[in-house]
Amino acid sequence: MTDIQAVSLFHMYCAISLIALVLYIPRLLYYVSGFKKPEHLINRVQNRFAVLIPARDESAGIGLLLDSLARQSYDRKKFDTFVIVDSEDDPTCTIAEKYEGTYVQIVKNQTCKGMALDGSLKELLSGSHGSYDAYIIIDGDNIASDNFIEEMNNGLASGAQIVLGKREVKNYLLGGKKLRSLATNCSALTYTFLDKLENAFRTKAGIPCTMCGTGVMIRRDVIEEIGGWPYRSFTEDFEMTINAIINGWSSYFYEYALVYTEEAISHKMLDRRRARWLIGYMQISFKYRNKIVKQTYASLHDPSLSFSKKIKGIRFKNFDFLYALNPLFLYFGNTAVCFLLYMIALCIDYFNRGFINFTALKYGMIIMLILYGVLVLYTFIALIIDPKALKITFGEKLAVLLYNPFFIAEYAYFYGMAFFTLLRDPHYGEDVSWQQIERIETVIKEAE
Repeated sequence: MTDIQAVSLFHMYCAISLIALVLYIPRLLYYVSGFKKPEHLINRVQNRFAVLIPARDESAGIGLLLDSLARQSYDRKKFDTFVIVDSEDDPTCTIAEKYEGTYVQIVKNQTCKGMALDGSLKELLSGSHGSYDAYIIIDGDNIASDNFIEEMNNGLASGAQIVLGKREVKNYLLGGKKLRSLATNCSALTYTFLDKLENAFRTKAGIPCTMCGTGVMIRRDVIEEIGGWPYRSFTEDFEMTINAIINGWSSYFYEYALVYTEEAISHKMLDRRRARWLIGYMQISFKYRNKIVKQTYASLHDPSLSFSKKIKGIRFKNFDFLYALNPLFLYFGNTAVCFLLYMIALCIDYFNRGFINFTALKYGMIIMLILYGVLVLYTFIALIIDPKALKITFGEKLAVLLYNPFFIAEYAYFYGMAFFTLLRDPHYGEDVSWQQIERIETVIKEAE
């Protein structure tokens, strides 16, 4: 590669990156919403809730969650708690029985969280425990803030059919540095990315929020419409998000309803979870994308509509799902291809001509440093937009700022792995049993 060719390739990289930036500008509006303080709603009506806890083999940490539910500021007679296990022999049963208003549900042969929720909801829809206005889902390894259910009730005042609470990390509540690592801290920012940098804007724009499968409330009419919980993928919460788009269910991110969720300590365990999430995400995207595309542009194929009505009939809010990530894919793909071309040229010149092409090396490093700078800026925005999310020292936050770009870059590998996994087997994971992971309570006991 000559110097002229190297410079021309860099100019092409800059041009494509500029196009990606222009296409990404609408997404920057999402960040602005995250900086604004949300309205604190007040609901004068006390609704009745069923709190569902998928808790198979969760005896190590379920007590902390049930303790937090026992401390709720909301009237205890207005909510019941249902702990869902797959066997009477699960030690979780004995723990749950000690708490007021708490019932154990046995859903046998469950292989995923979706099956546990489906069995529970079908039983509750039968009226065996009376009628509930909404259903709240909390994972068995979580801790609810003392006013969580009160704030979820307030969230119903929004009129939304699905209300998402804010997620923070449980590890910071239970101990010092032994319960977290640099990878844990980077992973904890995921909730800020999803909520403050995305769902806050979606709430204001009336776009379906991206669900996380814990700290979420679904109104009774939605559960009755779907007849339980029919989702079985690795990311059953994301499948619910897609169905909210298709069915027009309204959603609302309400950050005053706070739950603390657990993050793994080891990088290896976090990688396992991220790999499963990306496979599930891509699997659901493949499954529903064509249906959403048809729904989005249905008006264009209606011969009874005028041209202006055809355009007005396009469901532009669906663009959030269909196209929001395309500018990022363009930028990351552009960077990867150009960097690879520079490195190939570097190797060819070295092995064929015996010299190092410093021009190719220079431009290759420049585009990677630009990418690193972009991801540092993204991390910095998350840290200042949600400063209390990571309850760690300033030094640890600085380490997150510098390391998180590498943590994010690892998703490129998981995307590629997920794509080729599903290319070989589109139904991958449907017969994979629920995998138990080590809980941080176990780490605490081992350290004592």
